[in-house]
Amino acid sequence: MYVLPTPRIEGLQDLVFTANLGIVLIHLDPAPVVVSNFTSEPRRGEPEVGEPFFESMGYPVHFSPHRFEGRPTSSTSTTTSTSRLRAALGA
Repeated sequence: MYVLPTPRIEGLQDLVFTANLGIVLIHLDPAPVVVSNFTSEPRRGEPEVGEPFFESMGYPVHFSPHRFEGRPTSSTSTTTSTSRLRAALGA
């Protein structure tokens, strides 16, 4: 496990507890990151922090054109989310 600091940004109250910022698709080569697009007001600014963070680690960064918050909410949404992400990435 790595603990990496994030910048302190006004209005991002949950940034210190960042979870579900994105997903690394390790089964693809190169392994891209799909960054979340949060609907919760306090988390909406986090993708702007996540993008340069993942890029600095060498990951190609993508944003889903669909609602994606880094994790599925049900098994049905898992299938739907996965299909949409694959289509968006051309995978």
